[in-house]
Amino acid sequence: MAIKLFYYSATGNTRLASQYLQKRISGVKLFDISSADKREVTGEEIIGLATPVFYFKPPVIVSNFIDSLQADKVKIFMLVTYGMMPGRTTWILKNKIERKGYDLLGCHLLRMPESYPPFIAKGWTDCNAPRDNEITAFNSFITFLGGIMGQKKPVFENIKLPGRTDFLNKIIPVPSRKRIMKKFGEINVNTQRCNFCAVCVKACVYNAIRMDGLPKIDKEQCQACFSCINNCPLGALSTTNYSLTTTYFGPSESLKEKLL
Repeated sequence: MAIKLFYYSATGNTRLASQYLQKRISGVKLFDISSADKREVTGEEIIGLATPVFYFKPPVIVSNFIDSLQADKVKIFMLVTYGMMPGRTTWILKNKIERKGYDLLGCHLLRMPESYPPFIAKGWTDCNAPRDNEITAFNSFITFLGGIMGQKKPVFENIKLPGRTDFLNKIIPVPSRKRIMKKFGEINVNTQRCNFCAVCVKACVYNAIRMDGLPKIDKEQCQACFSCINNCPLGALSTTNYSLTTTYFGPSESLKEKLL
């Protein structure tokens, strides 16, 4: 039985966790949700969905991906990476998946270093995540998935997977788009640093940036995900509310060593 693991990774953390899982289970294939190809799924496969948390909920691109799935019967597991807290992400995804009539096998939550600039600005970085016990729990989850693949007729009913949920995460309010954009602020382009490389255009999965000399932002399309800012190699982008000191430039070497 094959596993197709579809992931979205704005900063590289979720991709790193997905690669870690792939290395430990033979036959797992990775697919980037932001790529338009190879999204076909069948009822004969297990589908993995790996996502970061976006303002206490799933990123828009991940929600749209679930909506786009066309197969009649799909078995899905979720891997949610988060920094400060996962918020309502798992419940929102669970409801979406079950409304489509798919079998939800379960979810694993993996804490990672915080990559959200407003939290970094508050000092909530937790650069040591994931800790040894969290990696051990992740390994147990991977072992479980490997066991499923080894069965000709796996039994999915009444399976409890590792993962932390609590009352606070379930009731935490999801901010409105208006509030998100207000907190994000206006994007500034440093004309002395920008070299017109268009990396920000490629990093934006919402097609909210185009090059017109300097990068131009479509405010209606922008989802305030900070991908353009975090991925700019020269630090030419910032917002009126957050400076370069809060930018997350991707997984550190120590995090890469933990998730080899």
